[in-house]
Amino acid sequence: MNFIWFRNDLRTLDNPAIFYAQKNKQPTIAVFYICLEQWQSHHLSLRKMNIIYQRLLGLTEELNELNIPLYIFNTPNYKDSVHHLLKLTKQSKSTDLFLNNEYEVDEIKRDASFINQSSSFLNTHQFDGNLFCHPDEIKTGQDTPFKVFSAFKNKIKPVIQYLPGCLAKPKSFPTVDLTLSLTDKNIDVTQLITDQPKPITEKQTIKTLRAFCKNKSEDYLEHRDTPSIRGTSELSVAFSIGIISVKQAFFRLLQEQPNTIWQSETGANTWLNELIWREFYRHTVFHFDYICKGKSLKPNYESIPFSQNKNVFKQWCNGTTGFPIVDAAMRQLNQTGWMHNRLRMISASFLIKDLHIDWRLGEQYFMQNLCDGDFASNNGGWQWCASTGFDSAPYFRVFNPTTQSKRFDARGNFIRKWIPELKDVPDKYIHEPHKFDELGLFSEKKINYPSPIVDHKQARLITLDLYKTALG
Repeated sequence: MNFIWFRNDLRTLDNPAIFYAQKNKQPTIAVFYICLEQWQSHHLSLRKMNIIYQRLLGLTEELNELNIPLYIFNTPNYKDSVHHLLKLTKQSKSTDLFLNNEYEVDEIKRDASFINQSSSFLNTHQFDGNLFCHPDEIKTGQDTPFKVFSAFKNKIKPVIQYLPGCLAKPKSFPTVDLTLSLTDKNIDVTQLITDQPKPITEKQTIKTLRAFCKNKSEDYLEHRDTPSIRGTSELSVAFSIGIISVKQAFFRLLQEQPNTIWQSETGANTWLNELIWREFYRHTVFHFDYICKGKSLKPNYESIPFSQNKNVFKQWCNGTTGFPIVDAAMRQLNQTGWMHNRLRMISASFLIKDLHIDWRLGEQYFMQNLCDGDFASNNGGWQWCASTGFDSAPYFRVFNPTTQSKRFDARGNFIRKWIPELKDVPDKYIHEPHKFDELGLFSEKKINYPSPIVDHKQARLITLDLYKTALG
C-alpha cells in the first residue's frame, strides 16, 4: 500500500510523488490535512483557504480517475497531522509514502518528525516537485548560498536549460480495497467553502498557462507594470498551491517562445526571470530559516526603530492615505484579495519609507488578505522593499509614490476604478487630487478624499536618517 501526502502540490500532472508512487504498482491512498490553527498562526487568509478547498474538490475528481481516493482530514496543527498520519500508515500496513518537500522551518520540522517516527516501518520518498531543483544544488563557488539574485540567476539558468521534461501523465493505479477505521474524520470540504462550491481544475489552469505563453508573454515586458491592463500571467494563485509546477511553466514557455526565451529584454525572458525570482526566494527561506521567525535577512537592519503607529497603519490598510496609487492598490487588495505586483512594491515602499511602519506589519497584512499568499515570495518582496533582504533595493532608494503613479497609471484609469470619488478629477490632477481640490473648482463641495497623510520629501529624509543611524 502506498500513501501520497499532498500539501502545496495540488495537481496530478508533473507531480513526482504520484509519478514515483505509480512505479510501485501498489494500491495508493492520498491524504491532505487541513491544519486550521497552524494556518492561522501563519496568517493564511480566508480567501486562500477557500481556494484550497475549491481546489481539493477538483483534485478529488482528478485522483478518482486514477483510482486514488483522497482523504481530507482536519487536525489543528502539524504535530497532530503527523500523529494522525502515523496511525493511518500503521493501520493500513503501508510500506511507502511519497511527498513533495516544503522549505519553511515549521514544514521542515513537521516532515522530519514524521520520518523519524515512521522510519522503522515506512519508506518515505521526498521530491522537489515545486522547484527547479533542491536548494542545496545551487551554491556559490565557495559552497555557500547565493545572496545576490543576478549571480543566482546566472548559475541556475544553465541547469534549467538541461532539465529533463515534465513527468509523463500518470495512468490508473490498482484499485484500493481497504476500509480505514479513522475515516470518520474525513472532511467534506463543500461544507467549508464560503461561496458556491466550484472545483478548480488542472485543465482550467493549464489552459490559462498556454494562453499566456502563446499570446501574452511576448508583451509581458511592456505590459507587466501597468495595473490597468491584464498584462500578467494571472497564475500566482495556481503557483501558490501547486496546481501547476514551475517546470510546466518553463517548458510551456519554451515551447511557445523558443526564439526569445533566452534573449534579454524580451517578454518571455522577463517572465522566466520572474520564475527564477520565485525560486531564489524559496532557496533563501531554506538556507536562512530565521526569516521564518520574523527576522531581517540582514541582521544589522534589526535595529531600525520602525513605528508601530496603529492609526497610521490603519489608514494604509483602508486605502485612505491621500496618495491615490497607494489607496487604489490597497482597495484592490481588500476587495479582491489580489494586488498587481508593481503596486505591491509601491504600497510596501510607502508603508516602510514614507510612513516608517515596521515592514512585518505590512507583510502580515498582505498574507491575511491575499488569495495567492505565499510566505517565501511575500517575505522576499517585503524585505526587498525594506532593504533588509538579500539583493534588495538600497535603503536610499525610496519610491516616490506620485512619480510611480504618473509613470504606471498615467491617465489614472486604475485609480478611478478603485477610487470612484476621484472619477471627475482631470488627468492633470488625478495623481495629486488635493491640488485640484485646493483650486476650488468643484462649486458645490470638496472632493470626498483625504489629503496626503505625509509629505514625501520630508518622509524620505527621515528614512535616510533612520537607516543611517541604525547602520552606523
